Amino acid sequence: MNEITLRLAAVSCFLWAAAQPDMKTRKIPVWMPAAFGAVVLAVNLMRPSFLAGQNLPAGALPGLILLLLSFLPGRAVGAGDGLCLLLGGLMTGWPYSLILAETALVLAAVTGLAGIWKGKRRANDRIAFIPYLAASSTVMTAAEVVRVVLQEKGAG
Repeated sequence: MNEITLRLAAVSCFLWAAAQPDMKTRKIPVWMPAAFGAVVLAVNLMRPSFLAGQNLPAGALPGLILLLLSFLPGRAVGAGDGLCLLLGGLMTGWPYSLILAETALVLAAVTGLAGIWKGKRRANDRIAFIPYLAASSTVMTAAEVVRVVLQEKGAG
């Protein structure tokens, strides 16, 4: 496996762990992003060669935007959602963080609209967003594994 696959897998593990309390209480414990933030920092300091190929500061941008939106009146998004996306972007870099955000938004929109259509949700219901980030990162990890396996088969 290549490094980005391992980084995506680490992000998936973190997001699935954070999704559990998010689904129950719409909050995540402070220690979770703090612990994963320490992992992100340590990994990036130990692997500076990865920094050359990925734009990690730009990777934080989607999460930073979501985090800033959490401070607006009405709080349509929680700070934990933005923080989780920000840490995922710092771990994987620019193209991956954007795909992570877009895929999670599409998944949330589709399931939300389906719930409204079935009469199980209302348009103004609050949802836990981290599970959609976790699902998105899992799909991205699986796609990267398939890409690597196919690339190795073609080279071998």
